[in-house]
Amino acid sequence: MKLLFLLWVLAPVASAITPTKGEAWLRLNSHIEQSKIDRKGNFLAYVDKLGTSLRIANLVTKDIYLVSEEFVGTSFFWAPDNKRLIYTKTLGDAKNPRTDLFAFDLGNKTNVKIDSFEGQTGTISFDPRDNKFFLMHQNSVISKKLEMPDSRLAKWQARIHGTNGRIVATQNAITYVSQRGTKLEKMQDDGTGVESFDISPDGSSVVWSTQSGKIYSSSQGKPSLFLDFGRDPKWHPVKDLIVYSGAHMIGNKASGYDIKVINLQGESTWLTNDSYLNQRWPVWVPGQGKVIYTKADTTDLYMLEFKK
Repeated sequence: MKLLFLLWVLAPVASAITPTKGEAWLRLNSHIEQSKIDRKGNFLAYVDKLGTSLRIANLVTKDIYLVSEEFVGTSFFWAPDNKRLIYTKTLGDAKNPRTDLFAFDLGNKTNVKIDSFEGQTGTISFDPRDNKFFLMHQNSVISKKLEMPDSRLAKWQARIHGTNGRIVATQNAITYVSQRGTKLEKMQDDGTGVESFDISPDGSSVVWSTQSGKIYSSSQGKPSLFLDFGRDPKWHPVKDLIVYSGAHMIGNKASGYDIKVINLQGESTWLTNDSYLNQRWPVWVPGQGKVIYTKADTTDLYMLEFKK
């Protein structure tokens, strides 16, 4: 395995691009989109270009597990115990759709059905402050709590009772739900729909990219901020930093994408320089100072290591 080494210095504006030359670190058996890594950095869940074929890659043994072949899209997340992948899949037809809620157990490699809802729902939005997740269903919000007997909430999580609201995602918009679900406020963006999103580790903030390739953020339901042109944003596990696929803009059109990092003050830097291959779907590897990413329309994973 060959890692890429890069000295990272945040500058007030996007810094000069440092060329990188890397080899594929891991080759998978399908295209990689909407990738999400577990809290220990051992497993990467992802879907293909159609939002189907949910799979898990064991980053240690390099084994691949098929979780579901039905449509999942962005609606999956890792449970805090790192032992289960929670997801929904849409079944039925256009006239009579149904959404099933599942948990994939990494221990015995089996799916367990948790619940089922008539009609379609929004994307699963997980709040790590009290291990609850939320689904927008028609004009209401479904709330469920993950019951894990082998995991207890930390003290900072127990203080959730004073929070003002929750972040709930749909395909059309990011919504802030407050006053115990009675008030729903749509976060403003360019109105083209949500392509991908990520909720901060403390559950208070959200970052998302739109279908037109713009990245926004919002904290505690405050008005959204435009951060940059790009896609695939992910929060750092412990810092207020976001890694994403930054767009190289020519006028109003993106000519390609490279991996980029930005803070909430808008200070950014490039991590790769290979835009003609479109670097996509980066994720931080928790506790390792590394970023895993892929190249559009390939099955390869790349890894770079950086220092601050």
